[in-house]
Amino acid sequence: MLDRIADLLEAQDANPFRVRAYRQGAQTIRASNEAAAELVRRDQTDNPEALPNIGSGITAVIGEYVVDGKSGLLDDLEAQATPEMVLTRVPGIGRELVGRIVDQLHVQTLPELEATAHDGRLETVSGFGTRRVEGVAQALAGMLSRSAQRRQRERSSEGKGSGDDRPSVATLLDVDEEYRRLALTDELHKISPRRFNLDNEAWLPVLETQRDDGCSRRCS
Repeated sequence: MLDRIADLLEAQDANPFRVRAYRQGAQTIRASNEAAAELVRRDQTDNPEALPNIGSGITAVIGEYVVDGKSGLLDDLEAQATPEMVLTRVPGIGRELVGRIVDQLHVQTLPELEATAHDGRLETVSGFGTRRVEGVAQALAGMLSRSAQRRQRERSSEGKGSGDDRPSVATLLDVDEEYRRLALTDELHKISPRRFNLDNEAWLPVLETQRDDGCSRRCS
C-alpha cells in the first residue's frame, strides 16, 4: 500500500522527499521482525524502535489501513491518477499513443499494458510495430519486476541528497546507444525474467558498463 502511494505520488511529480519517505516506510515494514498490523493493534506504533524512520503522518496512514482496511490517501490518489499520467512513464510512448491505447484497448495500468504487449493486442494499435511492442515489453519487464522495485527502494533509502554522483545526461545517452546497438546485434548476455515467461526463456538483454565519470550501471 505504501509502495502504491509512492508510485502515484511520483507519477504526479510530488515532492521527491515525500515519495522517498513512503518508499522507506514500505521497506522498514518489510524489514521489521514484527507485523505492522500487530504494532497498530497493541498501540505501539509511536515506539521509535518499533517502526524506525517512519513519521507520524505515514504511521497514521498505516493505522487507518489496518483498522479500516483502506486508505483515504490512496483512494484520493487513485481517483486523481489518469491513464495518461501512468502510461506515459513507459519509454517510447507519448500522449498520442497513450490515447490510442486507452481508446482501443481500455488499458488503465502498467500491468494491463504489459499483458497487451504479450497477448498480441498492443500490436493491433496504430503506431505499434513488432519492434516497438518488444521495446515496450522489455521496458515494462524492468519497471515492474521485483528486482527493479527492490533496487529503487535501496537507492531511495541511501539518502542521496545532492545527486552529484549521478551519471550525466550525456553518459546516460551514450550507455543507451551502446545497449540498443549491442542488443540489436544479439551480443549481450540475456536473463530470464519471471514475468510472462512460463518457459523460463532467457530473452532480456543485460548490459553492465562503466564510463569515465566513474559511474557503473547495470542496464536492461
